[in-house]
Amino acid sequence: LDSLPQVPQHGDPTGANIPGRAGDDAIAIDWGTVGTGPVGGDLGYLSLSAREGFEPLLDAYLLGIPDADRDQVVLGGQIVAVYTALSRAEWALARAATGEGALASKYRHPAVAPHLRTLQRQFPHIEVLLQL
Repeated sequence: LDSLPQVPQHGDPTGANIPGRAGDDAIAIDWGTVGTGPVGGDLGYLSLSAREGFEPLLDAYLLGIPDADRDQVVLGGQIVAVYTALSRAEWALARAATGEGALASKYRHPAVAPHLRTLQRQFPHIEVLLQL
């Protein structure tokens, strides 16, 4: 990520923080984590909670940064999405795995299962990143 161009970032792009549109522009709120980060970073983070697939989100992201290199945006988005999904799944499993019982039941725990489903959706990105 350090080798990618650094661009302005919202820092917490979720559906709740992008509640609507004004013409062709998206309206974003809650700028408490604004800063800079790797190109594609906000895209990767948003892709974890959006209903849309990665490609439509990528196309929309590129409309906002038309001079960005598509390959760099994809790489930044993939890394952020995979790293965030892995981190969240590890955090949830660590919290649920402290109690008694079989580990398999912990994967179905209501606090863990959503994070594992998100991680499963990242498998195509994980495969691409492992080949780099």
